[in-house]
Amino acid sequence: MKASPLFITVCLLLTGCTSGEYVVEKTDNPPYKPNIEFQGFEDLANPGFQHLIDKYKLDTIFHGETDEFRRILLLRHWIKSVIPINDHGDPYPGDGYVEGILDAALLGQGFHCGHFMKVQNGIMNAYGYVTRTLGAGPGVQGGPDGHHGINEIWLNDYNKWFLSDAKYDHHFEKNGVPLSALEIRDEYLKNKAADIIKVKGPDRIPTDIDPETGTSKERSAQTYTWIEFHTHNDMFTAWPDFQTMLTMYEDDYFDNHTWFWGGNPHWAYNQPEFMRLVKDRDVIKWTPNTIASKVVTEGNVATIKLISDTPNLATYQMKEMPGGDWKDVEASLEIALKNKRNEFVFRTLNLAGVTGPEHTIIINKLPKKSSKNQLTDIYIANNRVAKEAVLRSIPEAYINKARETLHIAYQHTSHGTQVARGIFGLPDYKEGDDHLFGITNNAPEAGKLDFHDYALQDYAVPGVDASDLSRNETAFIQATRNYLDDDANDDINVVMWSWCNIAGHQPAKNYLPGMDSLISEYGEGGTKIGNGEGLRPHPVTFIYMTGHANLENNTGEGNPKNQADLIVENCQKNKRYCLDYYSIDTHDMNDNYWEDAGDDGNSATYGGNFYLDWQIAHESGKAWYENRKSPGGEVVFGAHNSQHITANRKAYAMWWILARIAGWDGK
Repeated sequence: MKASPLFITVCLLLTGCTSGEYVVEKTDNPPYKPNIEFQGFEDLANPGFQHLIDKYKLDTIFHGETDEFRRILLLRHWIKSVIPINDHGDPYPGDGYVEGILDAALLGQGFHCGHFMKVQNGIMNAYGYVTRTLGAGPGVQGGPDGHHGINEIWLNDYNKWFLSDAKYDHHFEKNGVPLSALEIRDEYLKNKAADIIKVKGPDRIPTDIDPETGTSKERSAQTYTWIEFHTHNDMFTAWPDFQTMLTMYEDDYFDNHTWFWGGNPHWAYNQPEFMRLVKDRDVIKWTPNTIASKVVTEGNVATIKLISDTPNLATYQMKEMPGGDWKDVEASLEIALKNKRNEFVFRTLNLAGVTGPEHTIIINKLPKKSSKNQLTDIYIANNRVAKEAVLRSIPEAYINKARETLHIAYQHTSHGTQVARGIFGLPDYKEGDDHLFGITNNAPEAGKLDFHDYALQDYAVPGVDASDLSRNETAFIQATRNYLDDDANDDINVVMWSWCNIAGHQPAKNYLPGMDSLISEYGEGGTKIGNGEGLRPHPVTFIYMTGHANLENNTGEGNPKNQADLIVENCQKNKRYCLDYYSIDTHDMNDNYWEDAGDDGNSATYGGNFYLDWQIAHESGKAWYENRKSPGGEVVFGAHNSQHITANRKAYAMWWILARIAGWDGK
């Protein structure tokens, strides 16, 4: 069967897909964002670049410096030291050529910001640093509304763009990290740049008021309220035939304000053919020199395909760890896997000898699985299943079938909210999720998953608490019968009950036999399924659940781990679906097991909260999402959680089970 585009995308994001005896380990590589907007890069084979280096003896500027960022700052400082400022010199000599500008500047001629921008672009590209030209302005009607020409330069060591102003020899930083133009804009619009600093020169000296111009940090940052990125990035080699196309980020601020320049709206408003609006910020944040990979293993051979948008790419390079040497490789290669752990590091090399961020691929040999463990992968929604990558790999047809045909009744108290709030928040996560994972709560709607939260407690025997499995270990049995025997619930075909605290309970005596009884009555071929008096038309799939983890008290008779093992083994044996709360609570995002963990990702052995740490290190809307109290409702954590990850993972696990019920084979 032909792989779907969704599956291919997941493989790329994960760095690989596997079959056979090896698995690709998840690694924290620099993120890859493709270039779909910018065009016309400088050709580093152009002899003009080497001519700049030789004529102006630019190599003498470094004094042996090898740090890339420091070299860039030294080059920028040299430009500032050579070119005087003159904002009112039309006509300027040099005809816009970098060499002409520098020659005139060395004779005392001053130039404006656009000339500094051109020179910085030429010199940085001469050394192989990917550089783009851009204009910006505060755009305020009645002032300030000027215009400024600057550059962004790609920093391989930081894996990001940073704004470099050669005219004033400064840039902006936050917590020691150089900022891009859009990041400066964010900070200005947030609180007038209160949380960032402006630094000057190669020594990065903090400078609130520029001693040369008297301009404050706040006013400098305001310059980046409006930013136009030149779509074509070949100003040096294409001049004077350089194409003026302007790429701009269209957000709410752009749509609700007007950019003024010289007392009037920017000229491009009246010439829309020059203005290219993009809504996706990643389009502007594309990552030159950075690698993505797709890995497929067959037997002991890994096939690796490397992907990168690297201007002037000379070759890819690879070294085998530990201790290997760099060697040139093709974009597609096959490698024989010889060890239990195989680690390879890749990078790009451009024509100027500049290397990009390193990209690591680790391929581990799998231990032999017992048939019991293989069943776990088929019926148990545990930590290995509770991952976004697994969710995105499910064929869309089965997600659609689950959404359109399943009708779910769920009963729980506080801990059980982690499933409900996770699946209620998922539709707001990424583009298309509002349809793919659309859901209702006690209000069925065509095309959305029919979910009934807190559905069964009111059907309990009078005077008996059946609000979850823990309150009364057998109350769920009759409450479920009463619910399913009600004609109003004839369409319900999935039922799930949640534990509160499973510790000290007797699932072998109460829960498991109770579920067996319900399945024999209401499951496929059950005694209460059919047409006629006292029968219901639709069989029911019952989803089992393990209990949540208890901080530093998971092992021993009657405690969560032992109870989970008992329930999971029963489900494996009888081929029943189980949402394994315990497994998800005690495994971090890299599948490390923390046996002392609680229900919030907190673990003394780990030394903190592994879920909260992961959430802080990853971007909302990209790697995780906010859970909700109801579909489209209030943003909340799952109960007993201080982070969104736990409920996210339980939502992924729930959808995996639903897709399996809908007919997916789990492969």
